[in-house]
Amino acid sequence: MCRYIFPIIITLILSSENFCQKINYTDSVITNSFNIDSDPSGAEVFVNDSLYGHTPIKIFNNKRTFSIRLIDSVKNQWTYDIDNTIGANKNIYALINKNYGLLGIFSSPSGAKIYINDSLVGSTPLRHLKIPFGLVRIQLKKTGYLDWSGEYFLRKEYSQLIQYDVKLKRDSADINFSSLSPSSKIFIDNKLIDNIKNNSKLLKSGIHNLIVDIENEKSRLGMDFNIKPDKNYKVVLKKNKFFIRPFLYSVILPGIGQFSDGARAKGALIFVSTFTLATATILSSVNYSKKINNYNAERINYLNAMNEYDALADRDNMNILKNDADKALTWKRIFTGLFLGAYIYNIIDVLFYHSFKDVLVLEQFNLGIVKDNSENIGEVYLHTEFHF
Repeated sequence: MCRYIFPIIITLILSSENFCQKINYTDSVITNSFNIDSDPSGAEVFVNDSLYGHTPIKIFNNKRTFSIRLIDSVKNQWTYDIDNTIGANKNIYALINKNYGLLGIFSSPSGAKIYINDSLVGSTPLRHLKIPFGLVRIQLKKTGYLDWSGEYFLRKEYSQLIQYDVKLKRDSADINFSSLSPSSKIFIDNKLIDNIKNNSKLLKSGIHNLIVDIENEKSRLGMDFNIKPDKNYKVVLKKNKFFIRPFLYSVILPGIGQFSDGARAKGALIFVSTFTLATATILSSVNYSKKINNYNAERINYLNAMNEYDALADRDNMNILKNDADKALTWKRIFTGLFLGAYIYNIIDVLFYHSFKDVLVLEQFNLGIVKDNSENIGEVYLHTEFHF
């Protein structure tokens, strides 16, 4: 019985170890492919001292770190160490035994002037430019686009072809006015815009002022806006948009909401009126309190009179003081009613005439173009293919 069970147990143990190794191997290894070419071509390709073939060649490797060594026909060598865990160059073009590197620069759009270490060397596309070892500063300049700059440190032991593909960013933004009525007159920075093509206008990035005369509604709206380069915006007319700030202003201090909305005369009149009526209400309340206190004091004297003659005199004075208190109460009610009426008018006015209004809003949008592989337009992208 044991002679059958023992081989089975051994087999299970070995398979279990292989399975564990397979899991660890899969979790820890990243496989990448590398296209390798050289100048001169036909060089021997060694990966960690193992011969893989001759350039041009495509290899796959799943080691965390490894070394590539190229040897040409006259035994000149070129080496490159790769960290496979952070993503290596997919394309390697080695310049064996060369005392320079090669630089290729492409831009979209093309025709950008290329400056290497502050010297003009040509325009894009530029395929093979000899560059010295050390720090290489690159600048691209094109009218209508933002300048782009980058740098690369070329090491002698890694003399190779370095290639950039740059998507330039416009130094202006596109403003679309298609949501406005065709009869509207548009002023940008106090200039009438009458050459709008396809309902759009290119503007330099920065702060601008926009005024729109809406002829059919006989109204003029305006706003200041700040636009960023290489973006697309749309001017939208939003009708009866509610703004809570004027309403809150006038709730706290009558007339201030109207004043902040541009109706300064109305706001000042409401403020002065409500302030005056509030003051009159307070003063009339104080006067009524005094009158009613005098009446109550005389009433006590009347009740405590020692003889009929004093009682009759106190009664006459008490009636006079009561009439004065009644008049003071009437004025208190009048001023209180006027104040509440002015305050309620202030709330209704600011709510319906200064909190709901038509406004221009600048909205950013995209044109539905296929999105670039990178989130940041204008950054450097390495070519996935070389152009020789």
